[in-house]
Amino acid sequence: MRIGKSIEVKGKQFATWLLAKVLGDQNRELDPPKLSDLRSVLFVRPNFRMGNMLLATPAFHAARECLPDARISLLTTSAYVHMLHGHPDLDRVHILTRKMIWNLWALFSLVKEIRAARYDLVVDCSEGESLLGASFIGFSKAPYRLGMKGSKQEAFFNLSIPVRPTSTHRIDKLLDLMDGIGIRSENRSMKLSLARDDLDWAEQLWSSWNIKPGRLSVGINIGARGDKRWPIKHFLQLVEELIRMDVTPIIFAGPQELDRLAEMDGKMPEEVIIDTTNVPGRFAALLSRCSVFVTGDTGPMHLAAAIGTPTIAIFIRNNFQAYCPQGEKHRTLYSETGVTVEEVLSAINQLTESEYLLKTEVIVSGDHLN
Repeated sequence: MRIGKSIEVKGKQFATWLLAKVLGDQNRELDPPKLSDLRSVLFVRPNFRMGNMLLATPAFHAARECLPDARISLLTTSAYVHMLHGHPDLDRVHILTRKMIWNLWALFSLVKEIRAARYDLVVDCSEGESLLGASFIGFSKAPYRLGMKGSKQEAFFNLSIPVRPTSTHRIDKLLDLMDGIGIRSENRSMKLSLARDDLDWAEQLWSSWNIKPGRLSVGINIGARGDKRWPIKHFLQLVEELIRMDVTPIIFAGPQELDRLAEMDGKMPEEVIIDTTNVPGRFAALLSRCSVFVTGDTGPMHLAAAIGTPTIAIFIRNNFQAYCPQGEKHRTLYSETGVTVEEVLSAINQLTESEYLLKTEVIVSGDHLN
């Protein structure tokens, strides 16, 4: 396993060196551009994890605020691109699929598409961790290619900006990068639009659950990867306590959580609603109807926060400073000895008794993306 990982690292290092040589001196360091010269901007985040894409959305908003007349675009993967359709801060999305990664002709065609768009500024959203993303940036032919100073892929950028040492959150680091060239925003909130069809579908399903009008509902995501999972016994205790509080618990489980759901089978009260919706847009629409959402450190955590649902994030690892939902309507829980059910219930009470329960109305997507 270690040998395989070492080969992978060495391979990426060689690929980075080789591609940098191919690009030649076009990546010599430049001074930041005048904002008035930026008529088109491309953000690059070709990653198949939903959370990584959502963490970049505040940067789109910053560009839209500072460059209201510019064309703002994104290069991302096909996994969640339909959720960006009609995003208010994006004009176009370039799509990378898994199949294209192994097809040189398809990759060449995508590079050609990006070059034809003639972007003035291309921005790396991965903190220089993605060789694939940096390669697209390097071959984009954009006059300005912005990335983090000191990152692994710095050779592909001609604008390398250091971030503040005090910036630990992924959103703060990306906005620091933008701030380095004068694109500033105080807004740290993720943003996502929802399709009207998905919202209508969620409304019908919600009605079929017969949740009493005015009754609080707490969505609970039982998933997360590896050692980031909260114990099943804690989830079982949580739903029992919520029912005693006259709150409706809704368990959400995707395909990767079916084993956890099976472990809970027969141990939950009949009042618990279980949903296994696996369509991201519809899942997001259901989350938008929850009073509060309880989740581990996983994609749905970012999704709920991006659509404005008050979110309680349970962290098992001590990495919450980099990934926790930002904003007063969210709560982050972490303890070296493990987060208790009592702490989660306390956070739920705080949110349900506050003005944050009055969520911002969800953004309904339009049809302006190309």
